[in-house]
Amino acid sequence: LLPYLSAIVETSIPFAALLVTAQYVGPAYALLTPAPFMFPLLIVLSTLRLDFKLSVFTGAVAAIQYWFVSLVYIHKTGVVSTVEPILVSAPPRRAQ
Repeated sequence: LLPYLSAIVETSIPFAALLVTAQYVGPAYALLTPAPFMFPLLIVLSTLRLDFKLSVFTGAVAAIQYWFVSLVYIHKTGVVSTVEPILVSAPPRRAQ
């Protein structure tokens, strides 16, 4: 029971960081912060406990939390009348 509780707490830290960041900079920009990239790292690190069920559980918890964030911000914004500039701008490139 304790490893499963620990997995929930560990994956909730980037989840909370993602929610807080999305409140301040917007959901599209929050996905460019390091918080969402922590989910795969935590899933991979859960394999070090050498328990397949715990790794699957950690992956499921991370997927549910990420899915919850997407649902909250899709329903919060509703129909998007304006597109975030970061989604339509050209990628940065080096000066020649």
